Amino acid sequence: MAKNIIILGKPNAGKSSLLNAFLGKQVAVVNNFEGLTRDLKEIELIINENIYNVIDSPGITKCKNLLEKEIKKKTISLLKKCNLILLVIDGKQSLTSEDLEIFKVARKSKKHTLLIINKTEGKINKTTYSECCNLGFGLPIKVSTAHMQGIENLKNLISEILPCNNSDKSLKEIQKLSIAIVGKTNSGKSTLLNSLKGENLSMTGALPNLTRDAVETTIKTNLFESKIIDTAGFSKS
Repeated sequence: MAKNIIILGKPNAGKSSLLNAFLGKQVAVVNNFEGLTRDLKEIELIINENIYNVIDSPGITKCKNLLEKEIKKKTISLLKKCNLILLVIDGKQSLTSEDLEIFKVARKSKKHTLLIINKTEGKINKTTYSECCNLGFGLPIKVSTAHMQGIENLKNLISEILPCNNSDKSLKEIQKLSIAIVGKTNSGKSTLLNSLKGENLSMTGALPNLTRDAVETTIKTNLFESKIIDTAGFSKS
């Protein structure tokens, strides 16, 4: 059975970029705009014949409104079903109160945590690296998602820490389907995805454009495996 991995971190630390680097293609929207990711994006990742469900989470911040509180609550509740946390920080910046809050969340979950320092191409913040060495998560792992540095080493480390038993040959005989949910904004696409999955992966509410990029998840039964994609709503541009 596939094991679950969640990517945590404050906004703009490189969580979605790490997800893209794992796959070698862009499946999550990335930009310098803070708070771009609002939903939980789940993808299937194969490392050394091991199958993992990797979840890209929205950035955890000091909550300024009800939407941010709901995002934080949903992210923290998801930790219960995860086997490994990839905690991403920005290697160019100093640690902030938001970073410290996320460290507390990771410790409280009591889940195995790998501390990932992103943006380590060129010079990094030496003080930040030194502080990270003393956080109790072991030596931080340096990567650069923009330059694909350290990604393969990280993937190999994950497969060593979380070996999976995916030897069930019947999995190869399961029919695989891909389904996209499309429609105008606020018509109920994200609500439908959440109902099919049985979890609140996509943000829902009365406000339009809550979903900013496609949210992908997989639903498996004994007969078929469906990749379901919740798309951003169509609107007049």
